[in-house]
Amino acid sequence: MRKTLLAGLLLLGFCSLPVLAAPPPEGGEENGTGAPVTVQAPTSLKVNVRGQKLYLRAYTTSLGDEYLVAADDPEIYRIAGLFGGKMSWDGNSLTLSCLHKGVNRTLRVNENKVQGPSSVPGAQEAELALPAQILEDKAFIPLSALEDFLDTRLTVRPNQVVYIEPLLRNVRFEGSAHSPKLILETTAPVTCKTFNLKNPDRFVIDIPGVVIDTPSLTVQHPDLGNVRLGQFELGPAITRVVVPKPRDAQIRAENSGNREVLSWQMQLSKPVEVATAAPASMEIQDVRLEKTDKGHRLILTANEPIHFDWQRLGEPRPRWLMDINQASFKPLKQEFEVDGKFPGMIRISQNQPAPNPVFRVVVDLDAAVEVNTSAGQNDRQLIVDILDKEVDPNLVLQKGHGSTQPVAQAGTQVGGGTIVIDPGHGGSDCGAMNRGLNLSEASVTLDICKRLQTILKNQGWNVIMTRTTDVDVSYANSSAREELGARCKVANDVKADLFVSVHCNASVNASSNGTSIHYYKQSDYVLASQLQSSVMSSTGRNNRGLQANRFYVLAHTQMPAVLVETAFLTNGTEGGLLNDPNYRQKIAEGLAQGLRQYAARQNWGTAKQ
Repeated sequence: MRKTLLAGLLLLGFCSLPVLAAPPPEGGEENGTGAPVTVQAPTSLKVNVRGQKLYLRAYTTSLGDEYLVAADDPEIYRIAGLFGGKMSWDGNSLTLSCLHKGVNRTLRVNENKVQGPSSVPGAQEAELALPAQILEDKAFIPLSALEDFLDTRLTVRPNQVVYIEPLLRNVRFEGSAHSPKLILETTAPVTCKTFNLKNPDRFVIDIPGVVIDTPSLTVQHPDLGNVRLGQFELGPAITRVVVPKPRDAQIRAENSGNREVLSWQMQLSKPVEVATAAPASMEIQDVRLEKTDKGHRLILTANEPIHFDWQRLGEPRPRWLMDINQASFKPLKQEFEVDGKFPGMIRISQNQPAPNPVFRVVVDLDAAVEVNTSAGQNDRQLIVDILDKEVDPNLVLQKGHGSTQPVAQAGTQVGGGTIVIDPGHGGSDCGAMNRGLNLSEASVTLDICKRLQTILKNQGWNVIMTRTTDVDVSYANSSAREELGARCKVANDVKADLFVSVHCNASVNASSNGTSIHYYKQSDYVLASQLQSSVMSSTGRNNRGLQANRFYVLAHTQMPAVLVETAFLTNGTEGGLLNDPNYRQKIAEGLAQGLRQYAARQNWGTAKQ
């Protein structure tokens, strides 16, 4: 159960309105609220939106950086219009709706979830820190709901100054290695400024008024190396993209003005080719497609272990592509027709002949779907599972590599970079309790995280714990905001690659059960989706799925971060399981396995420097 920003603030005693709390969702889970939210004094917000300054009537809350704003305030509708959205208020159902880029989302009074259509990937419900509610006969909504309605980010500055800015949603290269096109996609039209830097030579793109979900990301190019993304400033935001630039490279902007898609065509000199390639030794001996209860399974069999690279392509339609270098395929070409939920074709071909042969698989369906790879019966067999599960192509990994050869044989460690593990609660906050077992959430999460720490260190990770004993991370009896801020500070100060917070859930309904993984940023979703399978397998409990939440430790960390609710401490069966050291070990092993898979897909080697 997540510690909220409420502890300690209720003692202040100056709230001018009743104490209100988010009603528990179906199943009665406390869902991170724990104590009721204090609605405080009325105020006026100075809101900066796309170069315009607006003023909103609002109420402050004990959440600090959250406000309640009137659902019928014309300025809210004006803000939506500045991002191409259209809002409407239904007084009968007490529902605020927002149509944005063809997707309609809603928020009802007394609910704390922005609902989106289940048919649109990435548009499902997003949970807010407090509900929309009636105050003095008027409907008010959390200001942060605008993030979900309009695909934006809010930055709250001192003196009730707020910036609402679009996101940098996607950065990718298209085209050939020596004539690549750099493409940046944002959630609203933007402009940019470009310039060159020397020693070393770099091409720099500054985009004012745009926020990166996760600062300090990199995008790889096979010849240029790492393209760095950074949040140069916040509130007002400036996003910076730095591209290594060979001295003889030519870069030409393909568009100008306010646009959601910015692109630059690059021309790199080709290296001198040395014709010393050895003939291919690998042969793809058999390819077959099988129907499964979850989709389709492509089975490749070769005469030796298979090493492969994969990527997702977006234009003119979503495709998943895999290459196996130095591999020959005697039939040269083979096609499979795919029926079912997302029909299409799977094309197999000898994409490039000897002396440098490349075997290629292209999954070309009507939608972007989840694709998983694994070794088959032995290290000469590769399984490609193509699932009947649509994904948002902007919220999944864009490329990676893999091997059917066991890691130990491949001669590399399975670790990643620097990870901060956060055992939930501790010290003056014991978290949830199972009174019958005299078992606290703080003790369970600490034990799981210590076990996870041991496993990850053995895999080559640099592991940092926010706490290693039953203590507060900040100081005893600190406010929840100070405590959660201290945990984020640990990760941000060391520039960690990942942040994982481990919790136990709780509910007033003793029958509530299951495991859930929570995310907030775009990069959080990528990590959460990679962890889901192994964590769910390890807990063996009801899969409550991936849930979007603006939890403090997810919103204020500068790296991919997830919060894992392992099981319900207040459920009789799950409380007993969490009291079992062997079960805690299984949870730790499931988390470690998912992190290992994430590191492999990110192309990390041993502990990243």
